[in-house]
Amino acid sequence: MAVTLIRIVGARPPAVWAAVCDFAAHAHAMPRTTIWCDAGAPGVDWRFVARRRVGPLRVDDTMRITYWSPLGEGDEPESGHFELVREGPQLAGWAQIAVEPGPTRSSTRLTWREEVTSARLPLLTRPRVLRRAADVATARFFDHAIDHFSAAARSIEAGR
Repeated sequence: MAVTLIRIVGARPPAVWAAVCDFAAHAHAMPRTTIWCDAGAPGVDWRFVARRRVGPLRVDDTMRITYWSPLGEGDEPESGHFELVREGPQLAGWAQIAVEPGPTRSSTRLTWREEVTSARLPLLTRPRVLRRAADVATARFFDHAIDHFSAAARSIEAGR
């Protein structure tokens, strides 16, 4: 089951988009994480790897962008959306991130939908009780990350 987090951010869409799409900087939002990114600007088929360390364990989370519609393109110039898939070897799943104008001119609605499962042990992520525990952990993890992206967007907008 996917986790959906919606946040109204006190910054305009261009600043929120810049913060969310600075994939190398995601390491600052995620404890014990190092990020490696493909060269060039993000777009379809662009990849990045988040290596997370927990004690002696290391998890490489390889992600590939499958849909890319940045701000300024499409029917809604103040909206942006991208999707990605996890390509293992340890984690599977997907994410959909949308940046849209918020309820005020100086705010943004950030929608983050994410599903994370085990690529190696998919049967362990299927029982309902384990899925619920994984969803709670995913929501907490990305809620913290969204707090970081929101603060980064406000800093970008303030010119810091």
